[in-house]
Amino acid sequence: MAIKPVFEDDAADDVKDCYVKIKHALNLPKVPLFFAYLGSFPLYLKHITNQLVINLSDPSFKAIIDETSGNIMNQIQNRLAKSEEINSWLLLYSRSPSFYNFQIDLKNVFQTNLKLAFIFICLREALKGWAIAAKKLPNPSQIHKNIYKSEKDEEEDFIFENMLGNSSPIGNSSSQMLSTVAPHALEKDMLPEYLFLCRRDFLQILKKSDFWFLRIDAEKKILSELAILPQLIFSPINVILRLIGQRGDYPDLLYLLSEHFPTYAIQRMMFSGYITAPSLI
Repeated sequence: MAIKPVFEDDAADDVKDCYVKIKHALNLPKVPLFFAYLGSFPLYLKHITNQLVINLSDPSFKAIIDETSGNIMNQIQNRLAKSEEINSWLLLYSRSPSFYNFQIDLKNVFQTNLKLAFIFICLREALKGWAIAAKKLPNPSQIHKNIYKSEKDEEEDFIFENMLGNSSPIGNSSSQMLSTVAPHALEKDMLPEYLFLCRRDFLQILKKSDFWFLRIDAEKKILSELAILPQLIFSPINVILRLIGQRGDYPDLLYLLSEHFPTYAIQRMMFSGYITAPSLI
């Protein structure tokens, strides 16, 4: 990818200040990967940060998330079946107090990922309407050819990013993630196995039509709620171009906002719903 993420330790003060505001508004220990990519565009990041923080801090937005999360979570649990191997694992270990506490953490992760889905679908819609009318978006096929050299790896980084404080993505086989994946982590040989099984199966689910129908339904539900957000998120292409100047990589940013970020945000939200045990919803 031509655009590289700017992580907090390497960020300039103005970018770091945006990261802190976003982390605080989302109640997270680190800024989600999406915003690290937007850190390459400080003025644009500052422009949307102020709007996002107002929405995320508003009680009415929390009410929208509470209502929407229950609906989408039920759809995920009913329509994305777990494999026999995962069900057998749950039969053995799901009554463990450690696993129960881990699932409580996952409920918070699911709601956070739903907020990210709202944010990036909203940014996509703000960009799309103006851009299509003005015919300003570059040809997606040409952009795609130039941006992504290792799309599969980048996709997994976004979908399986660990939201609970560890830098490793959720679901890899490393036991090192145990120390911070959850405050009440399971024994070393249990939790990584469960996450590994879920990640492996979810990668297969991504290829199935049931997943894509569910993703469309989830997007429709989110789109139906955008009009009642506490504050309009204003990010049309003319504003974006004014804020990022004459940079040659502007098509990459437009492609991230119009295609990849909304897709990855939905997929990571659905994965965090998938790994939640049905009996603990």
